[in-house]
Amino acid sequence: MCSSECGEPGHCSDAGRSRLSQQQHDEDSTRVSPNQNEGNEDVTAWRASLVEESAYCNEEETLDERVEGALLALNEAIAQNNAMQASYTNAAQTLYELQRAAESELEDLKHRHWLWIDEIATFESNKREIKVAAAELSRISHALLVASEEEATADEALGVQKQLRETMSRDDADGWEAMKVVKQQLRARRDSARARVSKLSSEQRHYSNEVSRLTEKVLSMSYNIGSAFENALPFLSVKQSYIEKQQEQHLELVQQLERAEEAKARVRDAMRTLEEISMEIHEQRRRKDSSRSSEDADADDCEASFLDPSSTCAELPTAAGSDEVAGHQPAVLAA
Repeated sequence: MCSSECGEPGHCSDAGRSRLSQQQHDEDSTRVSPNQNEGNEDVTAWRASLVEESAYCNEEETLDERVEGALLALNEAIAQNNAMQASYTNAAQTLYELQRAAESELEDLKHRHWLWIDEIATFESNKREIKVAAAELSRISHALLVASEEEATADEALGVQKQLRETMSRDDADGWEAMKVVKQQLRARRDSARARVSKLSSEQRHYSNEVSRLTEKVLSMSYNIGSAFENALPFLSVKQSYIEKQQEQHLELVQQLERAEEAKARVRDAMRTLEEISMEIHEQRRRKDSSRSSEDADADDCEASFLDPSSTCAELPTAAGSDEVAGHQPAVLAA
């Protein structure tokens, strides 16, 4: 059964509303954001389009509760992200200012106490050199012990081989040839071990003397090092305090950075959730608009059938009586 576009004054039918919705949908699809024209996309511009589209809805339609909740969650995530970014920036600025102030103060103190600072640095350097020389001396002593054992083993083997030669028969040519080869190999092993022993012994004497020299130097400086530490105390105390504060500020900066990254992730999650909801709603509206467009097309065909009896739609009401068809003619004419 065909119906008119408007049933009663001031209230539009579904066909009229669908045409208005389709027209507004076409206008929205061609609307371009100013930010896009400038080449700088606003990541939150689509939220404004949601509000604009909601203004075209019927008075009976309201903003989807899921969209409203997602927008609130996104705004909260953005606010938290801004707060975390501000905290991270403040922590970084604090650390930078601390470094500049400490470096300036330390440079001034170092200039005033450079003599005692250099003496302390030399004392500490000598202690480190003692440790290095002592470790090298220990390594060389172990290698010398191994080389000495190899030399002694080779000498012992040569002695045993000499005793065997004395018991061999002069007529055993093959045996004598084999003993000759063995003797050469044993001598080569002994000579190699003896050369290593000689080299390692020289290195051992060098590092032993180095350890003794450095130890005497450190012991000599230790008598006056207490006075050097006392005179350089202003510099040393400021340096130690700076190191501790720097470690604390660096740890806080790392923690602030982690919290800022977590806040960014929450913003991305909230935007993704809102986008998914928006796409779902758009798909629902698209299907609804498509359905209304089909109904409008059917209504237009039916209206045309009353004016053009040759159309196919005019044959549809043949089953009804003439009185029933005539009863709808005033509505068509009024339309």
